[in-house]
Amino acid sequence: MTDTQQPHEEQTSEARSENPWEAIAADFQTLGQNIAVAIKKTWNEEDAQKEMSTLRAGLQNAATQVANAVEEAIQSPTATNAKMEVKKAAGEVREFGEKAYTDSKPHLLTALKSLETGLQSLIQNLEDRRQATPSPEAAATETRPDSE
Repeated sequence: MTDTQQPHEEQTSEARSENPWEAIAADFQTLGQNIAVAIKKTWNEEDAQKEMSTLRAGLQNAATQVANAVEEAIQSPTATNAKMEVKKAAGEVREFGEKAYTDSKPHLLTALKSLETGLQSLIQNLEDRRQATPSPEAAATETRPDSE
């Protein structure tokens, strides 16, 4: 190992302790960079075409294996159970919301009726005050002496 590889390995070890998937992604990125460097260095050599097809087949095989592993993980009982649990939780939340609405509906109706009664009382009081208090025009005509 060279000195330049050691810091990367330390970073990878730190990343693995925090998030193993990030470390795997970083390792794949480093692998891709190393393959690119190797291809650039060997491209002009005589045996390069044969080696490139071998490399291409190996990379395709690796990609296929990773894709198959991901597909198997998605179809696994654990993933299926997780999907079912999420659906179950969503249904429970929906049921809770509907129950909360149903339970609060009578109380809401009572509160609205009480509010309506209070508003009607307030309107009646305002109308009574308006009728009891003469308008400024009416007050002015009552205080003027008749000129007839």
